Amino acid sequence: MSKHLSTLLALFLAGTALSAQTNKELRPYRTLLKDISPAAIERYGAEAKKALELDRKHNDPKSGFRMSKAEYDRFQDNNKRYLEYLDFHNIGELGCSWYCGGELANIQSTSHLKAAGCIKYSADKAFDENLATAWVEGAEGIGQGESLSLQINSGTIHTISIYNGYQKDINTFRNNARVKRLALDINGKPYAVLALDDQAGVQLFRIDEVSGSHDKPLTLSFRILEVYPGAKYSDTAISDIVFDGPHH
Repeated sequence: MSKHLSTLLALFLAGTALSAQTNKELRPYRTLLKDISPAAIERYGAEAKKALELDRKHNDPKSGFRMSKAEYDRFQDNNKRYLEYLDFHNIGELGCSWYCGGELANIQSTSHLKAAGCIKYSADKAFDENLATAWVEGAEGIGQGESLSLQINSGTIHTISIYNGYQKDINTFRNNARVKRLALDINGKPYAVLALDDQAGVQLFRIDEVSGSHDKPLTLSFRILEVYPGAKYSDTAISDIVFDGPHH
């Protein structure tokens, strides 16, 4: 048997062994595609700058420009994200989200790619609500078996949203590997395998409600079982994992 075939067989058997720990497979109950082409990123930046400039002029008595209250209310409503986030890559929820009360801690990974100058690929980059960054595993090969883990010290979750791959832009997304199947462990026990599609945007998974507190933290682990190969690199990336649950 050739070395190449032996390697492929070993990867297949390893994936089978990892996934055999749980036979529950979850698919996204909702998927929101995202255009991360250079044109879309440029268009967002132009619209955000335009909205900010109009807002500045409206609030500057010396500008000579003033919208009526109804016009300004409508303007703010239509441009909420532009006014809040100038950066295309920021995916933070407008207003008070689960993170107003939820608390993450002890974010770790089994490996991560070595930093390239000021660009870091550490585990925390998968939880920063910024698509310009990502956790990129640093093991040899495609990252099968590499994992992320964290604790939730406050809050209850029922939804896990995953931004698969490195979604900085479409070329970066395609060049790096993306996760195809991801094992989710809760408090050290296999819970389910998350089956991810190979597309930019967010994929939402519904789970049973689980809670964490400072006295009894909730531990979550995400382990790579299978990937979609990258066009240029074998490194596998996850841009962001976002949690949601009851919040006020």
